Amino acid sequence: MNYKIIEKPDKNEYAEYFQRYTKLVPDNNVVENLANQLNEAMSLYNGLDNSKIDYRYASGKWSIKEVIIHILDTERIFIYRALRIARKDKTPLSGFEQDDYINNINWENYPFSSVMEEYELVRKHTIIFFNNMTDEMLQQSGISSDLNLAVKIIPFIIAGHERHHLNIINSKYL
Repeated sequence: MNYKIIEKPDKNEYAEYFQRYTKLVPDNNVVENLANQLNEAMSLYNGLDNSKIDYRYASGKWSIKEVIIHILDTERIFIYRALRIARKDKTPLSGFEQDDYINNINWENYPFSSVMEEYELVRKHTIIFFNNMTDEMLQQSGISSDLNLAVKIIPFIIAGHERHHLNIINSKYL
């Protein structure tokens, strides 16, 4: 597959807060990076022993299943933000409280196989979404959580956010 080239914006083009994620992503083709990350994550997640899926490395920390659901929620929210901003909707977008999202899902009864199917479909949607963006769409920017947010930084945030959690899973859960 041919992937759209999206150059990482200069640091002055997006809020400093997002650098915690964008610094974890190489400057090369981010859409291809998202596809490679899908394969890496699916291999890791599908290779988990059942005892690890609900494992928490400390009291009050999320299980691996909750982490994956959080990654899904965050990716969906950022895609929604990208859609609104790319379509030149100038309405400021609100933030979200990640713990409220996890606390308001019946994740214990959410089959892991369903979580994995959902993860794969959401990521494939993300790849197609950014692969079909025009340069004009990528140049749009707006306000989200009271911060400047350019469409072209969003795939880097999504990839970096998951990389952040993959690093934690590998270092604290496995």
